Amino acid sequence: MKENIVIPIQLERMKRWTLWMLEATTWLICFGMLAASAVIAVCAVLAWLVSSSEGYLVFGFGMSLLLGFAGLRYLLRQIDRAVKRLRSETPAHG
Repeated sequence: MKENIVIPIQLERMKRWTLWMLEATTWLICFGMLAASAVIAVCAVLAWLVSSSEGYLVFGFGMSLLLGFAGLRYLLRQIDRAVKRLRSETPAHG
């Protein structure tokens, strides 16, 4: 016996959910980079307080600034993409 089994999958709905999940992931990466930058700065200050070595402070703040600028740049890029996407969408009831 050969039966055709059809599993209905709403492909457009899956695409939409996948897109939302990917966008949420990119936003979380942006905020994670900024949070990691703040954590590195705090760790640098704590290491400086414990060891009294300015090298730890300079290195920690350097890495913190580098990661913070990268996160900020990525965040601004994400905001720009979101604004362009909102402008290109046509209103549903218009």
